[in-house]
Amino acid sequence: MKADVTQKPGLTWLLAVILVASLVSILAYATSNQSKASDAAVQSSSVGAVSASLPTPVGTVTYAMPTLAPPPSLINASPAEIGHTAIAATYASKRVVSGKPQAVLVRPVTLEQLGEMGLGWTHFSTAEEPPLMLVILKGDFSSSANLFAPYVEVTPCPLGLGGIKNCPEPEHYHYVGYVYDLWASVPSIFMQSKDGSIFRQALNDLSLPNDESPLNPPGYKPASSGGLSVLHYGDTGIGEPSEGKVVHQGYTGAAHYIAYSGINHHNDMDNQPADPNHLYATVAWNWNAPTGGQDYIAANNRLLPQVAAQGGQVEVSVVFKDYMPVTDFSTFVQKYSVKPSLSYVRATDENPKPVYAPYYTLKLNANNADAIPQAALDSQLSTLKSDPQKQVNLKGVYVTHAWVDAKQLTALAADATVYYVDINANLVRSDLAKANIADSAQTQVITYPQLIFNSLVEQPYQKR
Repeated sequence: MKADVTQKPGLTWLLAVILVASLVSILAYATSNQSKASDAAVQSSSVGAVSASLPTPVGTVTYAMPTLAPPPSLINASPAEIGHTAIAATYASKRVVSGKPQAVLVRPVTLEQLGEMGLGWTHFSTAEEPPLMLVILKGDFSSSANLFAPYVEVTPCPLGLGGIKNCPEPEHYHYVGYVYDLWASVPSIFMQSKDGSIFRQALNDLSLPNDESPLNPPGYKPASSGGLSVLHYGDTGIGEPSEGKVVHQGYTGAAHYIAYSGINHHNDMDNQPADPNHLYATVAWNWNAPTGGQDYIAANNRLLPQVAAQGGQVEVSVVFKDYMPVTDFSTFVQKYSVKPSLSYVRATDENPKPVYAPYYTLKLNANNADAIPQAALDSQLSTLKSDPQKQVNLKGVYVTHAWVDAKQLTALAADATVYYVDINANLVRSDLAKANIADSAQTQVITYPQLIFNSLVEQPYQKR
């Protein structure tokens, strides 16, 4: 999950770019010095939720931070407990210079309310906004390059010339602010102020100076991106690899693609480690445009007869119009002699106030006997249902990555349960072959059919 922020320059506003893995929260939590926090005074107030939905920019890359231990859940914690947690984390990060920090404000907040407080307009790139809690601490704090310690592994200060540590001298701040993501149980945003002036509006404290500009001017509100949310909270990120060498770029007639060599740390379409001995290509449709997904599907469908005419086994991703029950899926693959390799199965938490994200993605690799191995499905569901607060409901299969005889393509795409059949992996390999790129036939092509389902099929269901 990533938060994007609109801000004024020159002020300290750091976003934690958080990838929340499916089924488990990530990022670290340290409990050292919690006893020092027990004396802290915590003041809390509640606010009404803002019902208006937020514009959501999409297509952003998400990154995982190194983790320590899983943090204790904060979803049902009281404001006082979350305030104590923030104080304990501040001690553990060695940011307290003197005295005892005080939590002067702990309150539920939405991203829109943060903007209204002058604390920057922020948007999550996911369909769901997690419950958030704003914590503002007052005390004597030092600045730090490791603002999110102890939630992440920190890198020691590097040594410069002559063995001298190349770190700036810390500055003193009297206010720090955290915005806790209660699903992940860690802060997603950190702010600090020397004199508290950026928190003047949030604290409703007119005694604070007014000489430090707010992170956004009064009355400012960013325009909507116009795009669709293509990720659910907890989905893994999308984007181009940061490693490898670009070998070729091209256009299939439906989407642009980039082919790389030397990819070592990414997965293929079956969620298995990519083979660095073969090319790795990523396909990108314009998910930032309101009609980007529909345009991609229309072009894909126009080119499907071309792939069907190739003959032999072709690689496809089948996206369904709705969740298909697992038993029906087995019948479907037999009908068209489909050979699934990886299927996406949806489960949801029907609790009106979910303790984590309401949507869960189960990725299940087929074996020689079953398109959806029952033991693997039961194991993943058991993990989800281990929390008694969750009301887990198995919905069904919504995407499958598979191989099928080209003769079946037309009938497969016309099936009443099918939204569309993605054939771009074949188009990429053909285009690479035309460009005389070596080993083009073995290229591992990454398309994102699950994002089409999220944004165009599941869109009516995502606001729970």
